[in-house]
Amino acid sequence: MNPQAWVKSKPAATQREQGRAEWLPWLLIVLGTVAMYASSMTLPFLGDDYVFLDETRFFGFTQLWSRSNLQFGWYRPWSRELYFWTLRHLVGLDAAAFRAANLLLWVVSLLVLGRVVRRISNQRIAVTAIAGSAVLGLWGAPLVWISGSQDLWLVFFLSLTLLAALSRHPSLALFPFGAALLSKETAAAFPMILAGLWYFVEKRRGRELARRVLPFVVLTVAWAVWHPILLRRLLHPRLATLSAEPSLPAWQVGLKTVQAMLNLDQVGGTFVFSPVHLVGLGLGALLLAAAVRIAGRDDSPAISAERSRGLLWTGCAWAVAGWLPLFMPSLGWHAYYGCLGALGAWLAIAVMLRGDPELSLVLVLLLGTFRLFNSSTESREWGSEWYQRRAGDLLGRVRGQLLELRPAMPTHARSYFGGLPNNVGLVAGDTPALRVWYGDSTLRGGYWSQYGPRRAGEPPGPDLFFHYDPVHGLREVHLGPEDANREMASHPLWEFDHESLALALFLAHAPGKAGDEYEKIAQLSGRGDALVAAAMCREVAGDTPASRALIERAALRLGQPAGVVADSVRKLRSRVLQALR
Repeated sequence: MNPQAWVKSKPAATQREQGRAEWLPWLLIVLGTVAMYASSMTLPFLGDDYVFLDETRFFGFTQLWSRSNLQFGWYRPWSRELYFWTLRHLVGLDAAAFRAANLLLWVVSLLVLGRVVRRISNQRIAVTAIAGSAVLGLWGAPLVWISGSQDLWLVFFLSLTLLAALSRHPSLALFPFGAALLSKETAAAFPMILAGLWYFVEKRRGRELARRVLPFVVLTVAWAVWHPILLRRLLHPRLATLSAEPSLPAWQVGLKTVQAMLNLDQVGGTFVFSPVHLVGLGLGALLLAAAVRIAGRDDSPAISAERSRGLLWTGCAWAVAGWLPLFMPSLGWHAYYGCLGALGAWLAIAVMLRGDPELSLVLVLLLGTFRLFNSSTESREWGSEWYQRRAGDLLGRVRGQLLELRPAMPTHARSYFGGLPNNVGLVAGDTPALRVWYGDSTLRGGYWSQYGPRRAGEPPGPDLFFHYDPVHGLREVHLGPEDANREMASHPLWEFDHESLALALFLAHAPGKAGDEYEKIAQLSGRGDALVAAAMCREVAGDTPASRALIERAALRLGQPAGVVADSVRKLRSRVLQALR
C-alpha cells in the first residue's frame, strides 16, 4: 500500500472513529435499558391500570380534563386519563403495547436528557450521568407498572423543559412545564431546577435570573390554586392524607433515599431469582457499563474548573429540589418517589468522576450487581420492582383461570374472592379489573369480607364466590343446594372451600347464608359439629325455630342430650360475638 495514500486516509478513519464514539454510547444505553425491562413485556395490566382503563372507557375527550378525575386524591389528566384513553383507542387492551409505549417514553427521555447534559458539559459526563441514572432500581416500578407512566411523563417533560431553557427562547420551556404539572404534582420542583441551571451554569444573576424564573413561578402558583385538591393536602396534611401508608420520620426518609441511590433499599429479604429477569438485568448493566467505558475514551476538550463547579452545584440543587416532596407528611415512601432527585444526583456524581473514567465504570458495574439482588429480593413494599412483577405473574394466572371457569359473566354479577393476597391488582374495593376483562360495566367485585346485601335500587343479579390458593389455583365455590358427598368425590377441596366461605359470610354479617353452608358441610360423615355451627348462625340471624331444629339434629348425630348441644351453641355464639367486637 502506498504510504502517502495511507496518510491521507488516516484523518477520514479517525473522523469515522470519532463519529462512532459519539453515537455508540447512546446506542448502548438504549439497548441496555431495553434489555433490563424486556422480560416485563409479557406481564398483564395490574393495580391502578384497571382503574384508569375502566374510568376512561366511555370518556369523551373533554371529560379527560375534568377536575373531578381525582383517582387516589391526585389530578393528573395528561399522564393518566389522556394517556390511557389514547393508547386504548390505538392498541385496545394490549398490555404489551402499553408497556412498549412506556419503555419508548423512558428511552426518549434519557436521550433528550443526555443531549441537555452534553450541551452544558461534555460527552463523558453526559454518558456517565445517564447510564448511572438508568442502572438504578428505583425505575423498576414505573417501568414494570404501566401506571408508572405518571413518573415517565414527568421525566420526559423535564427533559424538554431543560432543553428549551437552554435555547435562544427559554420562554418556550413554559409549554412542556405546563404539561408536566398536568402529569404529576412533583413538577412544581422544576422552577428550582431551572433556577439552579441558569444561576450556576449560565451565570444569570439578579433581574435577568428573576425575569427568567418568574413566569414559571407564576404558572406554578396559578396551577396550585386551580388544582382541585393540592392546597388542601398541603395546608391540612392530616385531613388530606388519602393513603393508608404511614409517613416515615425525616431521618428514615433520608436514609432510605440514599439506600435507593445505591440499589440497597430492599436489603434483608429473601432472594427469589428469575433466570430470564436476571439475564436481562445483567446484560443491561454490562451494556450501560460499556457505554461508560467508550465515553471514557472521549477526547473532547475538558471543561473548566469553574464550569465543573457550576455543574456540580446545579446537580446538587436539582437533587434537593427533586427530593423535597419526599418529606411531606401526607406521603408514604417508595423508592421511585425519588426518581426526579436521582437524575440531579447523578449529574453531580458524573461531574465528580469526570477525571476518572475507570472509577465511573466500576461504579456502574457495582450498582448493576446490587440491582440484580435488589430486584430479586422478596418484598411486600408495593413500590418495589419485585412486588410489581410478582403481582403481575399472579394476576395473569388468576385472570386465565377465571376466564376458564367463567368465559362469560352474567350481567350485574358480583364476584367475591377469597385467599387472594392483598394489593395484587385485582381486588381494590369494587375491582375494575372484572369490568375490563369482560367488557361489562355492570360487574362488581371484592373480597369475601366485602360481601353484603345489595343496596336498595341496585339491579338484581347473581353473587359468585371464588377461592384461590397458590397450589391449586382459583376455584368457584357455589352457593345453594349441593350434594356434599358427590362434590367431595370430584373436588377434594370442596369441604375446605365451603367451610372457609361459611366463616367469611358470617364475618361479613350474613349469618343466614353462613348457616346454609354449614348445613351442606354437615352432610359429610363425621361433620355433626357443622350442625352446631349452623344452629349458632340461625340463632344469630334471629331464626330461633330453625336453630332449635338444628340442635335436635345435632343431638342425634353426636349422641348427646339436646340441652348439652344447646349449651354448646350458646357458648360458641358468645365466643364468636366476643371475638367480633
